[in-house]
Amino acid sequence: MVMPFGKHAGVDVCDLPDAYLWWLFLQPKFYGADPLELEALRVAVEAEHAHRFGWRRDDDDERARRARASVYAPRPRVPAELRPVAERIVAAGYRALALEAHPDRGGDTSTMQAVNAAVAALRAVVAA
Repeated sequence: MVMPFGKHAGVDVCDLPDAYLWWLFLQPKFYGADPLELEALRVAVEAEHAHRFGWRRDDDDERARRARASVYAPRPRVPAELRPVAERIVAAGYRALALEAHPDRGGDTSTMQAVNAAVAALRAVVAA
């Protein structure tokens, strides 16, 4: 089923990001013009949720509470006044690790890929 609304309108339910699927799953009801389409969307969201995460709405309440807490957990943020310094720290650390881990300098590919993934995650946190 294709999402009829929201920032992912036109995207198939099975292609939705995990966090958005969780948000949809946690909604008690969808509102809109066509009740049959919205009920079909609710069924599709619950089916995809069960497929990805292995449980349904009526399963263990403690498990559902923990899942909601992880989806809505506060994300780390760097204060605006510290961002330039944080960006420089990330860049300097990346350069130092890249010199050690780069395959052209005696490192291996998997270590360099891990360094690249880590710096991407850190840059996202600093930019947020």
